[in-house]
Amino acid sequence: MKLETRLMIQFLTGVCFLALFLLGSLILIYSLAYTLKEEERESVTPEKWMKQVVSATRISEENVDLDSRIKQKLSKKDEWLQILDEGGRSVFRYHTPKSVPPAFSPSALVLYKQKAEKTGYDIHTWYQTVDGNKYTWILGRKNPFSLLQQIKKETQSKEGSLYLPPYLLSKVKARGDWIQILDAEGNEIYQYAKPENAKKRYTPGEFARASQQGSFYFLTDRLEGGQVTWVYHVVEDRSEEKGIQSINRFFFFCTVVLAIGIFILFAYHFGKRLGEPLLFMLKWLRNLSSGVYRMPSHPSHSKSPHYRKLKKSFALYQEVIQALERLSNRLKEVDEKRKRLDQSREEWLAGVTHDLKTPLSTIKGYADLYRNPDYRLNTQEIEGYLQLVAQKTEYMQQLIDDMSLTFQIKNHALPLKITACDMKELIRLTTAEAISEFRVENPQVQLSLPADATVMYPIDAKWFKRALMNLLVNAWIHNPPETKIVIQLEVEPSPVPQDYSALKIVIKDYGQGMDEKTLASLFDQYDRGTNTNRSTEGTGLGMAIAKHLIEWHQGKISVKSKLHYGTTVTIRLPAQND
Repeated sequence: MKLETRLMIQFLTGVCFLALFLLGSLILIYSLAYTLKEEERESVTPEKWMKQVVSATRISEENVDLDSRIKQKLSKKDEWLQILDEGGRSVFRYHTPKSVPPAFSPSALVLYKQKAEKTGYDIHTWYQTVDGNKYTWILGRKNPFSLLQQIKKETQSKEGSLYLPPYLLSKVKARGDWIQILDAEGNEIYQYAKPENAKKRYTPGEFARASQQGSFYFLTDRLEGGQVTWVYHVVEDRSEEKGIQSINRFFFFCTVVLAIGIFILFAYHFGKRLGEPLLFMLKWLRNLSSGVYRMPSHPSHSKSPHYRKLKKSFALYQEVIQALERLSNRLKEVDEKRKRLDQSREEWLAGVTHDLKTPLSTIKGYADLYRNPDYRLNTQEIEGYLQLVAQKTEYMQQLIDDMSLTFQIKNHALPLKITACDMKELIRLTTAEAISEFRVENPQVQLSLPADATVMYPIDAKWFKRALMNLLVNAWIHNPPETKIVIQLEVEPSPVPQDYSALKIVIKDYGQGMDEKTLASLFDQYDRGTNTNRSTEGTGLGMAIAKHLIEWHQGKISVKSKLHYGTTVTIRLPAQND
């Protein structure tokens, strides 16, 4: 999928998600608002509440029960419920006070309903026929008379003033209501929490009219020898409409705040999801321009991970990140190659300067001697000097060839022509050529080769032979002439069948050996200087070339040596398939 297509899908997906989330949130909020409105209506409308109670009643031949949710609401409202059969006998009671009779006659129920002042409960009734039987539901809801009875009982007169306990006043305040105490003429002699515009005196007509309102409750008795009336006023502003309006305002405010909050969060998330990878890639490009060819560190990760391990938002730009990664690797390879070339060039120049200086000095010295008119050379001396000059020239040619080979190896410019060769025959021929070429007198060489069939292995015969030659020459020129050298070839078994088995080649000499310092720098280039002595003649590159050539054949070379006890060189070639 193309980048522009993914970006479009990402944007449309985000917009759809935002719309669905807002729609779901609005539905949830208004569902909750509707539920609260219904509860608000239930709390102030006994008729609707009774309908719900009746519909939640389960009546069977065995028993009568009520839905658990309605029971919880009754307990929360501090209300009680009683159900009567056709005969007026109780068949179900829930939180019903013991003072409520277990059975009612038709007139008794009406009279009990009219005794709200004494019982402290407002009685609401409902009747309905279920399965051919008529049932009556009685709902008891506390009225202010129970509190008014306590106020009347606890009222005291002290030094001409009335006094009520604070705990009763706190109950009145908690309900948001207010009280008055009137004398026989209707004048106010005590009040608590009375509104500013409320009456202080009532005429008989005004009192009679107020008593007909549902928010006006009163009790009359004698106190300190005089008639006193206690009036409890229920504040009517906590009506259904005001409650519903407050709920509507609250949920409208919540809806606006939620919509704004969701939009801000969506904008932040979407912007971060699209913009953060762009800033990351910009930082990456700046690093590349500064010569830092690696993925930059990211705040979300303790280390610089691969792009596949980056956060999911980065996968949106996977083509760009992959291209940047390839560019970084390519620039890094080019930079490393340039550094290798520069270093090889410096080593080349330093090596040529160092290793050509001594042979050239020797040749120049003989030339100056020959040109000197004060010194006449005879024929025998001239032939001897020319032979030395020829040797030094040959050595210089060998040095230049070794330098060139080293340069090719280090820059991976040496072509290999791999063919299957008989390793036994190759070792025999290489040993014979080394003895002949370096004119080894009385060579003490022992070959230990497998006695059975030929041992075939894929190598470049020319360069592998050159590596073996360098190792043998190193063993001869750094040991006395009579030093014994053993060359072994072993075929190592492989747990998995292969076309060519693994091989081990061992070149062991019983010469003077090497100390630890010499052994540590054995494969370093230009480790030895040159002079005219045969015993120390060499380019200083032979062992380094041998090591590189063996490694080019995927092999490994190791050396063990102990001073005065000889040296062992081991070459291991891995098993291979065609």
